[in-house]
Amino acid sequence: VCDGYEAEDHAAAEAYGAYLKCKEVGDRTAGGKVLCFVDKDLLMVPTISFNYNKPEEGVKWQDELSGYKCFAKQMLIGDRSTDNIRGVEVVTPEMKDVFGIKTKSIGEASAKKVLEGLETEKDILERLVQVYKMAYKEEWKQMMDFTGKLVWITRQYKQQFNINYELERVGVVVND
Repeated sequence: VCDGYEAEDHAAAEAYGAYLKCKEVGDRTAGGKVLCFVDKDLLMVPTISFNYNKPEEGVKWQDELSGYKCFAKQMLIGDRSTDNIRGVEVVTPEMKDVFGIKTKSIGEASAKKVLEGLETEKDILERLVQVYKMAYKEEWKQMMDFTGKLVWITRQYKQQFNINYELERVGVVVND
């Protein structure tokens, strides 16, 4: 039972703490914890993980960059079927031209195209800003903050997503 936050956030924070210990000592087993789950959202947490519905994939080491890409994908796709989180629902003509998207909304394949070739958190966040500006115009920042709050899986207890903090943390300068 977790007071004030979801159980998955508690498990994620514990696993992230173990991940930091592994990084500190340079040994992937030093943290002594593996995050076990079926919810793909937990892939955004840097840690050692295991999806027990897909045992053939084995135990994985999820670093910061691959975790951030998972977060970005969730920001684009949302989680419409389970949690009714919208993501980017409308693909504008500009987005179709820039990214070659052929669908009405961003799904798995479209998100992959949008995030293709990005190698840093800064690049990823700049791309998210670009897409949200195309989709939501002057309301892009509010929509990004709202969606981020819904999809973010915490890495530290009760840490909530905040778009202004994230832009500053990653070093993205935006002209509103």
